[in-house]
Amino acid sequence: AVVDAFPFVWPASDVPHLVELGPEHDPTTVELKTLSARPRVLEADGVLTAEECNAIIEAARPDLKESVVVVQGKSQPGSAAAQPGAAEGAVSPRTSATAWLKRPSDEAEGRGALLLSAQAKLARLAGVEFAGAENMQVLRYGVGDHYHYHVDNGGSPSIESRALTALVYLNDDFEGGKTSFPMAGRDELDMKVARNVYAVRREYADCTTSHGLAVAPRRGSVVLFYSLQPNSMLKDRWAWHGSCDVSRGEKWAANYWFRVDRLD
Repeated sequence: AVVDAFPFVWPASDVPHLVELGPEHDPTTVELKTLSARPRVLEADGVLTAEECNAIIEAARPDLKESVVVVQGKSQPGSAAAQPGAAEGAVSPRTSATAWLKRPSDEAEGRGALLLSAQAKLARLAGVEFAGAENMQVLRYGVGDHYHYHVDNGGSPSIESRALTALVYLNDDFEGGKTSFPMAGRDELDMKVARNVYAVRREYADCTTSHGLAVAPRRGSVVLFYSLQPNSMLKDRWAWHGSCDVSRGEKWAANYWFRVDRLD
């Protein structure tokens, strides 16, 4: 059960949830499968069409800038945010490019209509109203690019109400770039590690597919995972995740975040 002040949470289940994505004239249904109960991670294939994925990429391409991280409430370039005390030349925690896409108007046509359709599908998949979503964040990773372990609501009070992430894979013609949830499958957590980003990165080697759950990107598929505990503003300490290094080609993905503070 979820109280009104907090977003709907999909239950972990051995049986896939059937979710209708489209309007009445296009009742597309997908299977939302549970990949992990702790952290709560679910995945659905075929959520976005190839046209919708391409529209997001092309809309974002002109506005790409170096991705940033939030450290002690302040944003800084990911390439400059090395771990305190790290040796000179240490690998940066985040190397990618980012663009933000506003929600198109309901009367949008062409590419705008595809962007609106994609975002509407993500809201239906999440079971959360449009009003609860941020603008869409689009990411491009080149060879060697990554985002080491982090949580989506850490580092700044401005993002601590993010409850749910819809992670969209926009292409799959590359190698590497899996999404890693290192704590999936563990019976318990070492809270001294789970409360500290630098400890998590040391414990789990920045981003690796040898621990926990590793999700391989497939174009149009979506991974849902929760950063807050149900009916709570408490962070889910199991929800550490990372985007591992791309070894060939170029990876495109997008985040669509749903927040507690934007719900009625």
